[in-house]
Amino acid sequence: VEFAHAQGCSVVRDFTGHGIGRRFHEDPSIHHVGVRGRGKRLRAGMTFTIEPMINLGDWKCEILEDDWTAITVDGTLSAQFEHTILCTKDGYEILTERPGQTKNSEKYPDYWDSPLELEARSE
Repeated sequence: VEFAHAQGCSVVRDFTGHGIGRRFHEDPSIHHVGVRGRGKRLRAGMTFTIEPMINLGDWKCEILEDDWTAITVDGTLSAQFEHTILCTKDGYEILTERPGQTKNSEKYPDYWDSPLELEARSE
């Protein structure tokens, strides 16, 4: 959250990650915003997702009539990603990590210079 705020972004509070087990979405709910040390205690063997949604503006979202699509209330751009994590006795393992994956921002460091430039390129 601190990193997102330092970049002028916000973290959506309405959605959470979730446990993975016999059912796809199960406990615990993994909140992306909160007080460190106050959430669910993680134990070896637990598998869950983290699914933060980062907005360029305010954190508030609304769900469209299709009951699935989320949009920002203030109309700003948003991004979301998901990883599945396994807690181990020695720490954790990111199960969805792909070795050698390169972010486009690393390949093309000047591509996303500013939101205004993004708008100009889409015209």
